[in-house]
Amino acid sequence: MKKIVLSLIQPLKRNILLLIISLLANNLYAVDIFVNPNILPGAVPNTYTTLVAALNASNNGDRVFIKSGSYTTQAITLTKSLIISPDTSGGSVTMSDGFYVEGFAGMKLQILGITAPYLTANPGSPTSADRAKIYVIDCHFGNLSIDQNNYDVSCARTWVDNNTTFRKGSFVISKTNNLYVNAEPGGGNVADTINKIMIVADTIAGALQYNGDNFKMLIANNLLNHLWITKWNWYTGNTNYIINNEFVSGNTLHFPTTNVPYYNFDVSNNIFSSFSFYTQNVNISGMYAYCNSCTPPNYGGIRSYGNNMVIPSNYGSYGCYGQYFYCTYSFSGNPDANSCPFPNIDVPGVFRWSYNGFTLSGSGTAGNLGFVNIPGSTNIINSGNPESQFYDIDLTLNDRGREGGPYSILNYLPSANPFNSKAFIFDLEIPTTLQPSTQSIKVRAQGYHRN
Repeated sequence: MKKIVLSLIQPLKRNILLLIISLLANNLYAVDIFVNPNILPGAVPNTYTTLVAALNASNNGDRVFIKSGSYTTQAITLTKSLIISPDTSGGSVTMSDGFYVEGFAGMKLQILGITAPYLTANPGSPTSADRAKIYVIDCHFGNLSIDQNNYDVSCARTWVDNNTTFRKGSFVISKTNNLYVNAEPGGGNVADTINKIMIVADTIAGALQYNGDNFKMLIANNLLNHLWITKWNWYTGNTNYIINNEFVSGNTLHFPTTNVPYYNFDVSNNIFSSFSFYTQNVNISGMYAYCNSCTPPNYGGIRSYGNNMVIPSNYGSYGCYGQYFYCTYSFSGNPDANSCPFPNIDVPGVFRWSYNGFTLSGSGTAGNLGFVNIPGSTNIINSGNPESQFYDIDLTLNDRGREGGPYSILNYLPSANPFNSKAFIFDLEIPTTLQPSTQSIKVRAQGYHRN
């Protein structure tokens, strides 16, 4: 093991040195620009009385520091690669109106410590080969919508009052009412084993509605209410993990069972305050439950269509748009494991439901699915999946729930991270088992940094 560590240290030192040199080169011509409404215009070099004036004077790579306080503004469109931040560590800036982002190929925009009604991405001109990257740290928005193609959003320690929407990226150590993950064109059986959607250590009070099939998912160590999975990346070389979450009482849980191309899920080590209500529709068009024709149901009646149960009275509606089935979510089964229709065991693939405190009944008869259905214990400590990939961060057996597993919220609490203002790793991929002389070691990590 020492030889392995030593063999990694030398390349790491070399890479860190190259990274420092690269950063110095990239920032050699960058300018620090300041916003201070209390000075006379032109009195201090590179200092402006309004954010709009500072942005107009900036160039790609500059840093814009805003004096902490509240500002009355109109909506501002961000069109450059910048760092926008309060001028003091721990400071905050409150804007009366929001921000639009006009992304472009290679854009890198960092927004730190800002409070505003919204942050919304316009289509812009980023490309799949050179995506626009938006970093949001320590912010507070009414709504956050990066719902455009070829944008990456990395959101950490941020509070969104209403809805958060994106198509690729990460949402970690944050809060929102509803979280929507949508799809880009060309998804489904996409052989991308590197990129993933990360939803980790969050509080999502309403619904987490996952309708993205371009990248694999990791939903871990969150406090959740409703979880509605409608589309996902189903490449056979990927696994979609839903692990170590805690679900509040009265939650709903949805996985499609009709016209599903392939299951590749591992749902393990979660805690449910009570049995889930298993809903079979969630106000989404374009999911894996499509149809080619429609027959309107009788007003006030109940109509079963495929795996969907629809109540079309005052509580719901029913219709088909193109080839897609659509209805408003209005039905849930009894809060009993025996009412659960998913997974459909006729579907190929693997659906692992383990150590969640109870089993699923599923549906279908052919048995094409590799269905692992282990209830486990209702205890918490050392009661999760015993495989090494699920070990706690102290390398003991998995504790079910948010404090257990490799993405334990204990890793993110300020009290557990005294260097909270420094670079902080929130995602580390490293092998948990090694075979001597037969395996190369690949380590991937993601982190954020606030100056």
